[in-house]
Amino acid sequence: MSGSRVHFSPWRVITAVTSHNGIATIKISSSSHAITDLAEILPRHVGRVVVDQTGLRGNFTVGLRFSAEDSPSSPGTTTNSPVEERGTSIFTAPREQLGLELKSGKAPVDVLVIDHVELPTEN
Repeated sequence: MSGSRVHFSPWRVITAVTSHNGIATIKISSSSHAITDLAEILPRHVGRVVVDQTGLRGNFTVGLRFSAEDSPSSPGTTTNSPVEERGTSIFTAPREQLGLELKSGKAPVDVLVIDHVELPTEN
């Protein structure tokens, strides 16, 4: 196996690992962080906003592994591999590994809109 590590606070490590069959997987791990923190980093992997509606309080140790092939954060990782060889999808991994379900729905979210930008002038 080969891999690369990216340090991402507050989560300890996000590791992309290429398995023996050439299919990339992503592992997200943390010790003692809130589920809301997980909801803040999942959007880069699911391609949409994730809102924590679990109601879970406290800190948890979390490990989540899924196929990079379905993740928008890993462009160019697609293969023509059969589905059974690709590994767990980001959309099923939370349910299978953590008992948490990603559901598509509507919820109010904060949005920052920048409607104009100018280069600073020299003084």
